[in-house]
Amino acid sequence: PPSIQSLALVPVRQPMKRKVTWRCGAFALVSTCTENTRVNMMHETMAYLAGLFDGEGCIQYKQYLQHRKGKPRAYKFWNIRIEINMTCKKTIDFVSDSLGCGAIDFRAKYPHQTKDQWRWRCSHRDAYEVSKALIKYSVTKKDKFKKIVDHYENNSRPN
Repeated sequence: PPSIQSLALVPVRQPMKRKVTWRCGAFALVSTCTENTRVNMMHETMAYLAGLFDGEGCIQYKQYLQHRKGKPRAYKFWNIRIEINMTCKKTIDFVSDSLGCGAIDFRAKYPHQTKDQWRWRCSHRDAYEVSKALIKYSVTKKDKFKKIVDHYENNSRPN
């Protein structure tokens, strides 16, 4: 094999780096990396978020009866919500920044607990966009994500 000293250094043409926005569903990633790196970063981020939701998240897709003020009878309404609770605010901020929707709430610790808690959540159309982006990466919550996507895309709402 040739020694390192005998190898000639040949300049390699690098792809141009420019600021480009990549979209995955409703989410955008702005980067100055090469095309393949950006796509891999988006897939890795969505896979990480799906794993986070599989382990720590809560997905609600349920229809309730509720009495409205001044109305004689109860009406059906949908509760469609995705949330994740954690004690690490940095991770919740990452979720919020990556997905670009939802709200962050703080919940102080109860006397029997040792840490404060942070919660990110979104509902209805935002939950639909998040579900579309994470469904192909999810394992344990895939069926719940699918119910939300079907609710908005196919109008397959159970009665």
